[in-house]
Amino acid sequence: MKFNILDLEVGKVYKYTYEEDKNNKEISRSSEVETKVPIQVEINIVRSSGKIIVKGEVRAVIKFTCDRCLEEFYKAFYIPLYKEVEESELVEGCWDDSEEIRQSIILSLPMKNLCKEDCLGLCPHCGTNLNVSKCSCRDNETDERWEKLRKLIS
Repeated sequence: MKFNILDLEVGKVYKYTYEEDKNNKEISRSSEVETKVPIQVEINIVRSSGKIIVKGEVRAVIKFTCDRCLEEFYKAFYIPLYKEVEESELVEGCWDDSEEIRQSIILSLPMKNLCKEDCLGLCPHCGTNLNVSKCSCRDNETDERWEKLRKLIS
């Protein structure tokens, strides 16, 4: 959303609550962010002499694919937002928060996407989702290249 900063009074706090369209090109241009519902933004903007201070929170429900079992799941995020912008950085007296929101969301994404902490994943032999059912594969199958080492141990 674009804010005309030059229209704001110095020292006064302006509160904004709005929803970003989940198809917003600026926010969703990253392939790793697909939201279930519109992104909710709540921010306070204060204009001081020479700069603006933005504080707030971004709430989003993001779609993931589990890294272990490949099932899709959604996870809610509450992301704090803080930005100080110099008035000299404003374009035509306006500040657009879309890029800031996009970066905040991407930086808060987990490195490993798990549907649940104790996800069992897929069977490496038959591909069965072990969270849903057990497979009939034998657990004691070992790679024949390790057979000589196994004989040394036993």
